[in-house]
Amino acid sequence: MASTNPYNINWLLGDTNDSEFFNHYWEKKPQYFHGTIKKDLESFLNLNDFKQLLKSNRINPKQLSVFTNQALEKDIRKYYLSNNCLNTYNIYKDFKQHKSTICFRNPELINANIKLLTQSLSRIFYSEVTTALFHSPKDSIGLDVHFDYYNAMILQVTGRKRWRLYDFVVDKPCKESDRIKLHHEKLGRPIIDVTLEPGDVLYVPRGMPHKPECEDSDSLHLTVGITTHTWANTFDRVIEKLRNDNVLLRESLPTINAINENPFQFESKLKEVMNLINQEIDINLISSINAEQYYLEQDSVIDSELLELMSRETLTIDTQLEHNANLEPFVVNYPKYSEIVFAGTKIKIPNSLVEAANFIVNNRTFLLGEISSSMSDEIKITLIKKLVSNGCLKIVKTPEINDEIKSSSKHMTIKKLLNV
Repeated sequence: MASTNPYNINWLLGDTNDSEFFNHYWEKKPQYFHGTIKKDLESFLNLNDFKQLLKSNRINPKQLSVFTNQALEKDIRKYYLSNNCLNTYNIYKDFKQHKSTICFRNPELINANIKLLTQSLSRIFYSEVTTALFHSPKDSIGLDVHFDYYNAMILQVTGRKRWRLYDFVVDKPCKESDRIKLHHEKLGRPIIDVTLEPGDVLYVPRGMPHKPECEDSDSLHLTVGITTHTWANTFDRVIEKLRNDNVLLRESLPTINAINENPFQFESKLKEVMNLINQEIDINLISSINAEQYYLEQDSVIDSELLELMSRETLTIDTQLEHNANLEPFVVNYPKYSEIVFAGTKIKIPNSLVEAANFIVNNRTFLLGEISSSMSDEIKITLIKKLVSNGCLKIVKTPEINDEIKSSSKHMTIKKLLNV
């Protein structure tokens, strides 16, 4: 189904084709996009929105950082009142007097537009996308030169900010421990030196050192961090999945001494394990594993009123059903069973139901009787009950009681509706 979310990858890239971006720039080199979001910037995010966020009293100390003279303020509690609300006076006092940069992490938890952007990007990568807002005064350097272990899109909101980017010093870092201390004299000349203005976007690949600096104006920018899946952490998930279904992978290794004394004795066992992995793993499984991980991290959608309709009498072949979330469910096939995965959970099904499962995930709206001509109505109803009760599907219309539901009070029980 086509997305109605206006804040997506194409919005950030402007005239640059997303295929061109991923083929030529993604994790290879930085790219500057001039004015791509300028026309929508005021409605998407502005300085007043940021100040209102600070005043919303919904920011906990873990979300707030303040940088002065390129060093992190350790006593963040000094910016909070006794009632745990932010003391914006103290924050802006340091902002003006000490040239401090204010960093508000995870504004997507509060701001609806930023949340739409993170949701759109996370569905491309099936991975975590987080954000941070940086408000810096003119003539200041909030953070010293550094690099990140995630890919970053920098969205300039207000004012101007200069960015100097240097050649990679760490090839594709993927965790916090991959960071190293950088020495200015070893970085060489910047490969990009650009000043962002409102509406500009800058892509910074992970591992690329960058130095942001305010010169002639205060600045507010949004950093969008995209944490990607690596082959290593994906294989961790795949092996964990295979471990559950294959006793060979659960066997103990011989002792280290035994291996060292006669390594050739255990080569055949190693080959057996590697052959098993090679037979079980393909690119579709790898894709499904990462998608499953992402789906299971989302909040499930369960409507308590729908659960009232989960009696045998209310479901017939004419019952109309619909997907219950923006995330479309999908099917993962394994040798001995399959899974229907959707927001927040998954259900295990025998492989004999895969045809029915594929019909359900490929049709956003359908009638119960349309699922499969080879299945009995009883099996269809049992499967649908599981999917509705777990939040995958919702009942759009049940002929026998739909009209009565519309005219009844919201709190009427299913027994009364059915005259039981």
